[in-house]
Amino acid sequence: MRTAVRTRLGVSPTDSFFPDPQLTDLINEALQATNNEDFWPWVQGTATINTVAGTAAYAVPADWHLTKALYIPGFEPMILSNLQDVDFITVQGQPVAYVVFQDQVVLSPTPDGVYQVTHQYYKQEPNLVADTDTPLMPAEFHYAIVAYASHLAHMRSGEVDYYRGNITGKAAAAYQEYEQWLARMREHRRRSAAPIRPRVRAGSWI
Repeated sequence: MRTAVRTRLGVSPTDSFFPDPQLTDLINEALQATNNEDFWPWVQGTATINTVAGTAAYAVPADWHLTKALYIPGFEPMILSNLQDVDFITVQGQPVAYVVFQDQVVLSPTPDGVYQVTHQYYKQEPNLVADTDTPLMPAEFHYAIVAYASHLAHMRSGEVDYYRGNITGKAAAAYQEYEQWLARMREHRRRSAAPIRPRVRAGSWI
């Protein structure tokens, strides 16, 4: 990926202005920015919370970024309500709601026994460190990262032109390419994403 960015910038591997550590930093910044652009299907994950009676809070997965949904599976899966705050965790019973607070999922009411709760979430893209590391993003979209990293490199090297307050030139061209890649990725998401639609039992919402 560093080679691809260098090719876009027209610099050689020995160029002292863009050494490997700096390019790696730009690529990781581009990777994280791209990950935050949408709810991509390739970063969806699932974890199981096996509750303990009297315990309301459970750690999120190590690669957690955002929660998509929590539900108790079964013939009629029950979706837990996502609240801004849970103010009755002192009550015990079957959980019907949750809030994510300080990297913990807090269930409400506090479980009165063992329940198996499915946690659907979006993963955080891990930073690329070793040369063999690859993003969770499919390889067909890796040039989105290259395009945005190239845009950042042009911006930081001062190769920026402005016209009536808008960025033009190489930096703008690289960002335009990045937006084109985002459009392709969103089209792929629309074709491939199939959200779970569990039915909700009457009375399961607060």
